[in-house]
Parts: sequence; C-alpha cells; structure tokens
Amino acid sequence: MLGKSKMTTPPAVTGHVTVVLGGGGAQAHYLRQLLAMDGVSAVVVENTALIARSVQGARPRLVVLDARTSPSGCRTCYQTLRRQFPTLQILVLLPVRNEAQIAAMLDDGVDDCLVAPFTPHDVLIRIQVLLHRAHQQAPARREFARLSIDLDAWQVRIDGTLLHVTALEFAILSALSREPELVIAREHLASMVWGEEAVSDARLLDAHICRLRKKLLAAGLHPCPLQTVRGVGYVFRE
Repeated sequence: MLGKSKMTTPPAVTGHVTVVLGGGGAQAHYLRQLLAMDGVSAVVVENTALIARSVQGARPRLVVLDARTSPSGCRTCYQTLRRQFPTLQILVLLPVRNEAQIAAMLDDGVDDCLVAPFTPHDVLIRIQVLLHRAHQQAPARREFARLSIDLDAWQVRIDGTLLHVTALEFAILSALSREPELVIAREHLASMVWGEEAVSDARLLDAHICRLRKKLLAAGLHPCPLQTVRGVGYVFRE
C-alpha cells in the first residue's frame, strides 16, 4: 500500500476525515472506496513520512500504515503520530511475522497489526472493529481492590494513578474483567477483542497480554490479575 513519493511538502488534508491510509497504489484507493461505501470518510496520503504533518488539521480517528514496502519510514511515522495524537488508533500492516518487530511496535504504542496474507476486506473489518472500540459507550466503572476501570472514559487506574494503556490493551482488560474468575478461551477472547468476523491472531493476542501484564506489574499491581490457564486461555482474578 505504501509507495514512494516525490512530494516534498505534505498534502493538505482538511475537513472531516475518519481514516488516513498511509501510502498509495491501487490497494489503498480500493480500501478508501470500501470505507466510503461503509459511510467512513478516508483519505490516502502517499508519502508515509509526511502523514503526521498532513493530518494536523483533520485529526482523524485512525491511521493505517503499511510496513510492507517502507518499514523504517513506517516506524518513524507511528512513533511521531503516537507522540502527537495520544488517542489516535494506529493499525500497521506487516508483510511477514516478525516477533521482535511486533514487540517493538506494541512498546511504541501501536494499537493493532495485521500480518499478511490478508485481503482489503480483512483490513476493512479490522478498521471497523477499531473504530467501534474507540467510540463504544460502556455503562459503568469497574472497581476492584486496587484497580479501577472506567469504561466511559477508557481509563485504567491503579491506586488512583492513571495507567497508560493502548485501546487494544483496554479492550482485553475490559473483556477479561467483565466476569472475574471466568476462564475465557483464547479464540473467544480474540473474537471479543477484534470482533467475530475479524481476522484474529492468537499469538498477537498473547503478545498484547504480555505487555499489559508488564504495565500492571510495573505499576505495582502484585499479583497481576491477568492469569494464564494452560491449554485453555485467560482469566481475571483479583
């Protein structure tokens, strides 16, 4: 999706834009058409390096970056986007599975990634899930001994201190804490997080949970309430 561009100045992206597709080519424009048919406004920015400056005025809800043709430029882009737009949803498309690369992206605040092979429709479904998650209204706040989960504000606090989590990490924590002590199979948890029709990735789910655990432990939440049930899935225990 990402293509090299000769542009030296960022294109103007104005008006209401929900999704920015980082890159050019037929796939990006086809995906933009699919989004338009679904009622989602989208724009294609061909030069990945210029995305952050391009969307300053538009403030989109989600950016899709394709790392299949420009991995280094992609990383610089999502690092810049995360610093400038803390609540922005970031989806990265990967050419092959690379555990170290995925780990680095999660540490840098990428919300989700999709590993090839996939179709434009697979990307569309993942975008729909991310947008729905970002604006889903939940009814209450969940209070535990030291952990507080605000489902309206999408905030996690430990002993009253705000803990930074990505949107996908919040979705995982929300899904598992819905019914404490209930063991949830990995496949079912993946569908709760990404949606029934989304292309889910169990190993990617494991990586997100691993990072969420590290954040909870680093914030002083011992023992971590997210526990693994070998051969089955995960459970939330206070």
